[in-house]
Amino acid sequence: MKEQTIFKQFETGRQTILQLATEITEQTADIIAFGMPNSLRWQFGHIYVTGEQLLFRHTGERMLLTETYSTFFSPGSHPAYWEEEPPTVEELYFALEEQLHRVKEAFSGRLQERLTEPYYLGDHKLDTIGELLLFIIYHESEHIGTMKIMKNEINKQRAM
Repeated sequence: MKEQTIFKQFETGRQTILQLATEITEQTADIIAFGMPNSLRWQFGHIYVTGEQLLFRHTGERMLLTETYSTFFSPGSHPAYWEEEPPTVEELYFALEEQLHRVKEAFSGRLQERLTEPYYLGDHKLDTIGELLLFIIYHESEHIGTMKIMKNEINKQRAM
């Protein structure tokens, strides 16, 4: 598969996420719809944090990840445990947009490069930067589906 195709797929998914961010308000960002595990704000932040932790940390590139973002949005975190104000939707939008450009800049021409240590997803081993990026694309696609359902549920609840 051509590198250009992989980056285009990443960009397509990320643009969908950015579009979703423009379709919500600060008020709806924190609603946890019935049956959903967390909020839209958490989803946006989690996508950003996962990108930093997987792609940048595991390749030795500099992460742009504050302790605050990690606390709010790492796996296992939950909006119910937030003790301070989370980043705004606008801040998350710009972080996600900037990360899209950094990923393309940092990893262009490097997708076949081997990781210094493999990354394991259960029994599945990822050995290259390209394999990590493909997992990120999959991960973000899962969250896109969840966020679309969440947004629809929130809109239904608000219409009642």
